[in-house]
Amino acid sequence: MKYVNRKAAARRHMLLSRFLMIIGFVFIALTVYGAVSEPDNALYNILIGSGTGTYAMCAMVSINDVPDREVAGSAIGDKIYPIPVQDIDDSVPFPTVNANREVTTIPMLPGKFMHAFDTHSVPTFLSSGTKDAGAIVANGTNTFTAVMGGTRDELKNFVEDYFGLKFVIIFKHCESGNMYGIGNACKGVVFSGYEYKDDADGQYLTMTFTQITIQLPWTYIGAIVQQNPATNAADSTTLAVVAGNNRYIIPDGTAATYAINAVSGITAADVGRVITLIGDGETYAATVPDGGPFLLVDGATWTASKGSQLNLKVFDANTLIEVNRI
Repeated sequence: MKYVNRKAAARRHMLLSRFLMIIGFVFIALTVYGAVSEPDNALYNILIGSGTGTYAMCAMVSINDVPDREVAGSAIGDKIYPIPVQDIDDSVPFPTVNANREVTTIPMLPGKFMHAFDTHSVPTFLSSGTKDAGAIVANGTNTFTAVMGGTRDELKNFVEDYFGLKFVIIFKHCESGNMYGIGNACKGVVFSGYEYKDDADGQYLTMTFTQITIQLPWTYIGAIVQQNPATNAADSTTLAVVAGNNRYIIPDGTAATYAINAVSGITAADVGRVITLIGDGETYAATVPDGGPFLLVDGATWTASKGSQLNLKVFDANTLIEVNRI
């Protein structure tokens, strides 16, 4: 096969050479004819003929770039949500990791949201720990590295504004859709290093975050907060769930306490969705009793007092199960 391929390549080269020679002869003949028929323009005809011949031999074409999927099988981008610790509402306890290593919705300050960063490749998470002989405590370090493509102003601003600050990081795997997180409001992940590159080898920003801990990533089942919570109608005994918003403020009653014992807006497509109720009651705080659409842990009624939260997971179109409460 190698012999056959060499023979075929040689034949193609020979045919191309002959083709170019024929073109050259044609232009030479035209140039000579022009010089003989128009002696006054002989030099002009020679220059035009030789220039056209050269153009025919080395035609210039546009060469487009190709996407990474054509050159690298591992070029799969994920989403990360770097949440500055100062944007987290510290008046509400940060959700703890439950027995299933799950964390519910992270409370954000009013007007603060989780912003998605589309990475150029799969981020790298590395955790390592050591404990020297005779040492009292173990030492652990988490390192999270993400590459952002391009030289955009948004990336430059992010480096200048947030380098050295602490974050909670949520990262979402593109293919599975699963979300994981590292850090919390008390022990954030520090934006500790970056490499901004703009040369022939590439244009990208590599961000490195580190955390001194032995805690490994937890699974995030809460909402990606990208809007302010909706407010359920005061005195309404029905929780009105709408598309696209997983957080609902439960306000004080206008004249008396009231119990929410029904839900609307839930369909089979919402299964797995986590709904967060945020208490805002003082004098006439609403309650959510066990029963009907709500299945609460130990059958304990939840009171929507100011600062409290109830996280509910949609089991089916008619049932919401308590995940945890604050």
